[in-house]
Amino acid sequence: MKTFKLIPILGMLSIGVLFSCESENETFDTMDADNVADNTASTSNQNPNKVELGEAGKYAILSKSGVTNVPPSTITGDMGVSPIAQTAITGFALSLDSSGTFATSSQVSGKIYAASAAAPTPSELTLSVLDMQAAYTDAAGRTNPDFLNLGAGNISGLTLDPGLYKWTTGLLVPTDVTIKGDADDVWIFQVAGTFNMSSAARINLADGAKAENIFWQIAGAVTLGTTSHFEGILLGATSIAVQTNASVNGRLLAQTAVTLQMNTVTEPASTTVAIGDLIDGGVVFWVNPDDNTHGLVCAMSDSATEVEWGCFLTDLLNVPNVAYNNGNPMGPGAEIGYGESNTNLILDDCSGAPAATAAGSLGDGWFLPSINELQEMYVHKEILEAVSDFNAFSDDWGYWSSTEGSLFVAWVQYFYNDGIQTNANRSNNSFNVRAVRAF
Repeated sequence: MKTFKLIPILGMLSIGVLFSCESENETFDTMDADNVADNTASTSNQNPNKVELGEAGKYAILSKSGVTNVPPSTITGDMGVSPIAQTAITGFALSLDSSGTFATSSQVSGKIYAASAAAPTPSELTLSVLDMQAAYTDAAGRTNPDFLNLGAGNISGLTLDPGLYKWTTGLLVPTDVTIKGDADDVWIFQVAGTFNMSSAARINLADGAKAENIFWQIAGAVTLGTTSHFEGILLGATSIAVQTNASVNGRLLAQTAVTLQMNTVTEPASTTVAIGDLIDGGVVFWVNPDDNTHGLVCAMSDSATEVEWGCFLTDLLNVPNVAYNNGNPMGPGAEIGYGESNTNLILDDCSGAPAATAAGSLGDGWFLPSINELQEMYVHKEILEAVSDFNAFSDDWGYWSSTEGSLFVAWVQYFYNDGIQTNANRSNNSFNVRAVRAF
């Protein structure tokens, strides 16, 4: 009798288990159906951190093995190739600037740099390429994707919410795709194979999404079809081919070649900045008046106190000498925009220079400011010192610049007594160092 009674009980339990499993499966099926029905890939899992581009972020197009172009194309932003020479840039009718450090073209609203240009361009390009490769590695190394192999590698017609996406194969964009999110949201797309956009297909942005926050890490070859439109930062391990009349709002950063055919490539519009803003580990003290999006930041604190400039009586052949000129430093080596090249040249000729070394100790991109870059800091001293966690400039001692006066002296900026600028003996005097970097 006991056995007989257990049979219906077990049967009822089995039915309950089956019903529970069936209900759960129905729930998952419904979720999938909803996503297919509204063509939206959505998640609440994560909004990944941006991929830092470093110096590579200065370029609309950066390539290791060349850029070929079927004209006319329109490029808004700088273009660079390294370690290849300028001869690997074709179809732009280049004109070398008198400085020898860059070229220009009627098709490029910006400067064109190559490893064959005059110093300091080769060393700066080397850093940019290293940063490009580091950005690719960063994007490829992100784990725990929100979406794995979405659409089996075909995202035609989908709307993509912020998150980390991964495909273990190639990725196809046969028809329009929408990237939807807020201005601060981030998208990272990891593609193990090739990436192909069909002709006339478009990537569209919605609800404030920005191209500067969209990163495509592509291991295989990239093809953007004729008249297609692409949005975002393209980090390619191999070639990037942009076919006839296709357009790009973003950056093409390729570890091999980029080919263009009557294309429009526009670097992402950056947010305007103001004196006192916190960016790239420092405080903005100068903004480029040409676009209000790039400029210089100074470090939050001194990187050295009371060190010598050094290299006394060393003939720094490549460093511009700025005459005293009644206390008004002017010209190459003194003006805004020369600090980084001054510092690189100082360290090329005198690797142990204490002030330049102290500025660079903060990491890649930090340098000893020119004398008139220091003057800009003095002019905006009150704004800078009002920023939270900013350590005030010394009121009882001066700051070394990277501006050389002669074999014996270098320029110093004081932050009191009307901001006097003067010469000081490079080895018999010690002053503070406040590093800066460009953004």
